[in-house]
Amino acid sequence: MDTIRTFLDNLFDTLPNRPDVMKAKDDLFDMMVQKYQDYKNEGKSEHEALGLVISEFGDISELLDELGIKASDDHVTMIDRDQATAIIKTYHDNVKKVAWGVFMIIFGMAMVVMLEGIVFQHEAARRFDVLRSLPFIVLLVPAIGLFISAGMAMGAKTKDLEVDFHLASDAKATIKASSDLYEPIYRNGILWGVMTIIGSSIFFVIAALFTEFGTYLVAFGMIVIAAAIWLLIRRGVIMGIHNRLLKKGDHSPAMKRAEKITDLVAGIVFPLTVIVYLLISFLTGRWGITWIIWPIVGILFGIFAGTVEAIQKNKK
Repeated sequence: MDTIRTFLDNLFDTLPNRPDVMKAKDDLFDMMVQKYQDYKNEGKSEHEALGLVISEFGDISELLDELGIKASDDHVTMIDRDQATAIIKTYHDNVKKVAWGVFMIIFGMAMVVMLEGIVFQHEAARRFDVLRSLPFIVLLVPAIGLFISAGMAMGAKTKDLEVDFHLASDAKATIKASSDLYEPIYRNGILWGVMTIIGSSIFFVIAALFTEFGTYLVAFGMIVIAAAIWLLIRRGVIMGIHNRLLKKGDHSPAMKRAEKITDLVAGIVFPLTVIVYLLISFLTGRWGITWIIWPIVGILFGIFAGTVEAIQKNKK
């Protein structure tokens, strides 16, 4: 029945990807298959049966009128295979910049902690307290440059995804095949990333037990976390753009509504957390303890995001 499925994919190419349209397409497929079987039972050859079915169901204008759909809906953007593959390639090329930018910021924080243990414990060095944050600032500047560069490149390619869009059938097949190939890579990356972050807690536990080496162990633990986050970002963003094009998972209509809310809150919460973390750390000098703000905020935000998603899924 691949011929009938391909015929319908092409027939519905210009239509919006709405639940009622997809249901109509599936119902039409079932009817066409049934009609094909009827013609075959009457003694028609395969080609004759297919030709009769396609000629009989080739005009779906009445169905579109019933659904109130126009094939030329202005608000629907059609994305072909070349555009879709170009978007995937752009994300592959630029997600590295985002991952390295985040790594550099966390690494800079780790260097601040390391200097606290090596240099600023000495009385003579305390006159240079103002230089404590220098490694963080030195790495923050290029990291921001990487974020801007990657954001501009990816944003230019995905501007068509900000409105209602529809993948052409060949584009959908290509992205689906690419997604299926990447999914095991994504799962393994998430597994190793999460396990590494959980395993890094051992450094913080030992740091609390052996305070003389505390700052070194905390700094090393932060670097391990930075490496894990580097992996999580690369795998997550690439899988995310596949799902966004296919309108799967977090990019389904319900999840897009939830995403708008969580993005708004995240844009306030996380910058504020950075300010609070640095302020408390500099004032108290207890870098080995103040890092705990991050998992606390992360857990609370995860609970908030999960609640918003659950509400949106169940919203009529």
